[in-house]
Amino acid sequence: MKCIHCGADSKLKERPDGKCKDCKRSFAFNLPAQDPYHITDGAFLAAIKAVSTNGEHWFTERQLWYELNRRVLRKRFWRGPWGAAAGMSFAGGVIITAMGAVAGPAALVAVGLVGGASALIGCTIGNSMTRKKAPGSVVISHDTFTSKYLQRWSEVHGSPEKMLPLNKSTSGARTKPLPPDVAQYSFDRALVVETDTMAEMLVANRFHFENNCAILSRAGYPHDIRATIMEMLQRNPLLKVFVVHNASINGCGLAAAMREKDWFPDTSVQVIDLGLRPAHVMNTGMIVAVMAPASVPDRIAKSLKPDEKAWLEAGNAVELAVLRPAKLMRSIYQGVARAKEIDNDSPDSGLIIWGYDGGADVYAADSFG
Repeated sequence: MKCIHCGADSKLKERPDGKCKDCKRSFAFNLPAQDPYHITDGAFLAAIKAVSTNGEHWFTERQLWYELNRRVLRKRFWRGPWGAAAGMSFAGGVIITAMGAVAGPAALVAVGLVGGASALIGCTIGNSMTRKKAPGSVVISHDTFTSKYLQRWSEVHGSPEKMLPLNKSTSGARTKPLPPDVAQYSFDRALVVETDTMAEMLVANRFHFENNCAILSRAGYPHDIRATIMEMLQRNPLLKVFVVHNASINGCGLAAAMREKDWFPDTSVQVIDLGLRPAHVMNTGMIVAVMAPASVPDRIAKSLKPDEKAWLEAGNAVELAVLRPAKLMRSIYQGVARAKEIDNDSPDSGLIIWGYDGGADVYAADSFG
């Protein structure tokens, strides 16, 4: 097993104390062969690097949890029958092409076509099968991830770089008071997400600064200055409100909730739904959580296709945390840019669902695909 610090490869007999044979630093996961998911220090570090874009972006603990699950699922696929078939097809294509090269130029053209087709089939099988997972495909539970893997990693190597602190309070007072005239300013855009954690992640990555928008959560973030921010936002009749949410019953109702009196009841304010919807996640490789079946309220069902409604009522849901920060922020940014093309005189009373008109559904699906 390779040390993540010095790169030395220590065999099991060379690390009886769980430390690298060269630099003597401890391994967090010293016995991966005895672990049901074969997690190593290198695998965990690779997940951290992937979710943080090599340390460029802050991320949440749940985003890291999903990343680790995604990697375990991918590894299991390639060890399974479909992965073996894909690998054999690809390898066969390479061998056939090599045989053609040995046989000479004339044969190379013919067998090269066959070999190339075989390799393409292998890649296609692997790509399509890894993108289509059955609902409920999380293999490492959240409790197991936090208690067994994340805690152990933090004890040995410290808290993962760029991971937002666990159980961070969002309701404490600010160390610096706001300027007395701050309420006189305003924003042209507001972004509302479902949870405080997602709002914190976006703020930590300076999404609000780079896109000149206020960031709030349905749960009340930022709790200490929410009233001031809402006063600033409600003063602007040209305000655009973007909502980003999970592909869930509660999430798909977030845009409609923006018309409640505590939010933006003035229909001159556009509400634009950029969130995950069932159409974006069905038959993709996104990890689906399966909960108890529930009915979709009529006010939400009217914005869904029949198969989307059925998918939600079966208890399916996909969290935004499935997406890496870079992917999520890029999708939101593209959605905000796309909104400039929306007709301001929409007959939808200011409520715009990116559903099934004007090609917006295609764009949104591409954005989150």
